[in-house]
Amino acid sequence: LYIISNVYIFETPMPVSGQVKSVLSISIFHQATFDSLVNRLYANKYGYVFTAIYFSSLLMIMKLNTFSVMQRILLLTAILAPPLYYLQTSLRSDWPIWGWYLYVLPLAVLMTSVVIDKVIERKVNHYNSYKYSYISFLGVISLALVTTLIFKPITSSGKPNSMTLAAMKINSYAEEHPGVYAMGDRAGIVGYLLKSPIIQLEGLVMDTEYLKSLENSTDIQVLLQEYDVDYYIGTNLIKSDKDCYIVDEPKQSRGYSRKLVSELCWNKSLEFEISNVKNTILEP
Repeated sequence: LYIISNVYIFETPMPVSGQVKSVLSISIFHQATFDSLVNRLYANKYGYVFTAIYFSSLLMIMKLNTFSVMQRILLLTAILAPPLYYLQTSLRSDWPIWGWYLYVLPLAVLMTSVVIDKVIERKVNHYNSYKYSYISFLGVISLALVTTLIFKPITSSGKPNSMTLAAMKINSYAEEHPGVYAMGDRAGIVGYLLKSPIIQLEGLVMDTEYLKSLENSTDIQVLLQEYDVDYYIGTNLIKSDKDCYIVDEPKQSRGYSRKLVSELCWNKSLEFEISNVKNTILEP
């Protein structure tokens, strides 16, 4: 139904932003997936606890004779789903992954809780006793708590982060300078706040025609003119020898997926820095 609705409404089976992230030809596993996964999973010590429990569960599934063949297959399929998911992600995309890509971990947690339940069943003589129920409940709750603590670093603290502060400043500028804006990296919050139209150069909320334009363009200025862009917003832009700006969009691409690198000889209209990230707004 998901694919059918996409084809019917958007004339493409998968989101355009996902297609922008996809490599043009599948050939190798891309390290960006694993580097970003490690950074996010091990942002605190609970990631190591989760990993230890995860691999212990895999071992117990293979060794415990309390599981039937079908149970063993189902458990292994569910618990192996996350690493298989990240492997296929690294194969089809050269982009790093974000926090929401950890959404497959709760499935592994759910299946791991089944393994914990079986281990406790073997250790406690009276399966239906209050003691068993109490210990099993504590085991599953503890595992859920560890998983929650892994996700905690990527949740909101209630205070604006650097990207939100930058977006608020850009929005203030846009209120006084209406027009069509274009932005790639870090454009999500900007697009949410902006009342002016915004061209998402990473493909978010764009159509299939943009995919073709991005793939076929060799000059960023031509691409921006195609969408009547009045202002381009870039991060950490580098000046060229011609006193122009070197623009690479999408910035997160390592070059195996769609990427446009060229000079943009527009004038600087606003520039500010927040948390070591320089935000620049250019206009023709």
